[in-house]
Amino acid sequence: MHRLHVALAFFCVALLPSVIAAQQSSDAPAQASTLTAAQLEAFSGEYTDPKEPDTPQSFYVQDGRLFIESERRVPTELTLLSATEFAVKGDRFKLRFTFDAAGRPVSVIWTDEPESHYQRTGMPVHHVFHDYQRSEVMIPMRDGVKLHAVILKPADIAGPLPFLIQRTPYGVDGTNRASFFWSRSDLARDGYICIAEDIRGRFKSEAAATRAMKAVTGKTSGTVTAAEKKRRTVKPPTRRWLVSPRGRGGDKNKPGHNLTRGNTDKNRPLGN
Repeated sequence: MHRLHVALAFFCVALLPSVIAAQQSSDAPAQASTLTAAQLEAFSGEYTDPKEPDTPQSFYVQDGRLFIESERRVPTELTLLSATEFAVKGDRFKLRFTFDAAGRPVSVIWTDEPESHYQRTGMPVHHVFHDYQRSEVMIPMRDGVKLHAVILKPADIAGPLPFLIQRTPYGVDGTNRASFFWSRSDLARDGYICIAEDIRGRFKSEAAATRAMKAVTGKTSGTVTAAEKKRRTVKPPTRRWLVSPRGRGGDKNKPGHNLTRGNTDKNRPLGN
C-alpha cells in the first residue's frame, strides 16, 4: 500500500506541469493571425464617448491595415492581437471592440479606461496633419556654450511661419510630430514651427545648469541670462523661416520650463 501511495504521488507531480500548461492555454485569448480587408473594414467608423463628445476617435483601413486617428493623435497603425483586440504602436494600452448580435463592431474601449465606452457614431473623420520634418541642432550661446534643440518644421508649407520655442530641463529627445500634435494640436495644425531645447547643463546641452534649474534643483550657476539664450535660440531659425519673433509664456506645473511664441504678423495678438 505504501508503494502504491508513493507511485500515485509521483504520477501527480509528473502530471502537474501538463495540467498548468493546458490551463494557461485555455485561459489565453483566441488569436487571430490575420483579418481580411473586408473584415478590417467592419471596424471603420467614428467612435465617440457620450461623456466626452468633443474627443471622438476614427478608425479606417488604408493599404490593407487598420489605423486610428483623432484631432490630437496622428494616424497610427493598429496591430492585431485577437479577433476583438488591437495594440496601438507606441502605447502600452490596448483597444477592445464589442459587437452587436449580428457581429458588427458597435463600441470600443481603451483597456486602461474600461468605464469609457466609445460608441460608433458615424463614418471615420480625417484631420489635417502637416508633414513635420525633425532635425537636431546645437545652438551656440554668447559664451560659446552650445544648447541642444530639436526642430520640427512642416515641409508641406512654404513661406514665413509662426513658431513655438519650448525650453525645458526635462529633456527634448522625445519631441516629434506625434508628440507635438498630441500636446499642442491647435498650433501644429496652424503650421507652427516647434523648437524644443534642453536648458544649459541638462541632457545634451553643454555646461552647468543655470538659473532656470533653481526651481528644480535649488542650484544656480552660469553667466548667460535666460533672455540672451532665447534671443540666440530664436535667431538662427528666424533668419531662415520666421518673422517677428515675440511673446513668451510658461507652464506653472513644470518648474524651469518656459515657452516663447512668435508669429508672422506684428499686429496679430498672440494670446496666452
